[in-house]
Amino acid sequence: EAMEELPKLGISREHARRNYINAGLEAPEKESSIRIEDFSDVMDASVEAVLEEVLEELSLPYRLAPFQRVGVVALGSGRHLVTVVGTGEGKMTIPLISALVARKIQAQPKGVMVITQPLTGLMMQQLENPICSVAVLSMSGQLTADTEDGGPKAHLSCSREDLLAGMFPVLLGHPESFASPLGQSLLAALQRNNQITGICIDEFHTNLHWSAFRPEMMRQSTGLRAFARKGATVCIMTATATEKEVHDVVKFVGLRSKPVMLLQNPVQDHIKLSLV
Repeated sequence: EAMEELPKLGISREHARRNYINAGLEAPEKESSIRIEDFSDVMDASVEAVLEEVLEELSLPYRLAPFQRVGVVALGSGRHLVTVVGTGEGKMTIPLISALVARKIQAQPKGVMVITQPLTGLMMQQLENPICSVAVLSMSGQLTADTEDGGPKAHLSCSREDLLAGMFPVLLGHPESFASPLGQSLLAALQRNNQITGICIDEFHTNLHWSAFRPEMMRQSTGLRAFARKGATVCIMTATATEKEVHDVVKFVGLRSKPVMLLQNPVQDHIKLSLV
């Protein structure tokens, strides 16, 4: 009816119907190139059991993708992880669920996964995530650790007491935020309580590319490992990266053991374009 009331559209109801039908047929989705059966050496049965327990508690309205399941189990079993998977595929689900899994496996009910992200917008999106409560450590003004009078300062989205009490399984922040006096104080307190169960560096390719105007970003991100529990794992994620960039970041982070690599073509086949 709406079509008939808008003759200036230049498209008939039948034409619109064909476009709607064809849109779902022109480019069917491909199966993920990351298959669970290819990571049999990673899939620890005891960690999978804990993961299933966490998923039952969460009651998420979707199933984990193969790369998400492999990633969570890898981190839960004490393996470092590098994930290069396209934008919008759900990389952040890995550290969020891993934060809950680590609390159970490491017997640390107040455990905190510390995640660095380069952009405020990315961090704020996670405040509404359906998996776990997230605390955000952000900077006001220009991103720098300078806190002299009139300069930018770090802000925590929750109270310090609630974070240390374990009410937030995840702490997100700019790399520079963690270098601020507030950030260093929080990290030191979490270290004293043996609470940091893992470190995640998101969008690591920007850490490498933005050296011109945020030269300390990668060093500040990798420096977080000094505050973590013994045996804490490192998760490194991005949407696109060359083989050299992956090699460089693994070397820069200083991982002593070979990380599990989840590498997938960044082309998003599920996005379909139709000319109307």
